[in-house]
Amino acid sequence: MADADTKSLLPSGGEGARTTNQGSPGDTAEANAAADAFIEKWRGVKASELSTSQSFLIDLCHLLGAETPHPTADQDYMFERPITFAHGDGSSSAGRIDLYRRGAFVLESKKLKQAAHTKGFDDALLRARSQAENYARALPAAEGRPPFVVVVDVGHRRP
Repeated sequence: MADADTKSLLPSGGEGARTTNQGSPGDTAEANAAADAFIEKWRGVKASELSTSQSFLIDLCHLLGAETPHPTADQDYMFERPITFAHGDGSSSAGRIDLYRRGAFVLESKKLKQAAHTKGFDDALLRARSQAENYARALPAAEGRPPFVVVVDVGHRRP
């Protein structure tokens, strides 16, 4: 946990937006314990991205005290946000954003098999970032582009 004030990745003033200030030492110890428990729960999980991503991200929202994603008619904060890629030859193809919050972020979740701190791991994360950037560009122009592209690898923790 950070020693300074922290803010969630929610749009300011939006539903669920909040700021948390560092509290008493007991609050910090409690937050550190919660973060450690989260890390231990997810460290070394072997299950696939498909079976772990949403559970991981819901747990992360709870840890951060952030609102959890939910489907709405506006598709403004949800898992598996459908998008359409328009290709140069006039064709199109469908895609889905792992987690999307309009005006805030596109998140691409991965469950990489490569060992952390290797070129293969770094290359895989760069490909995931490129995938997330492509999703952001494929969003309808009326929604604008989110300011953040986030890539998460479930199960790895850098020391």
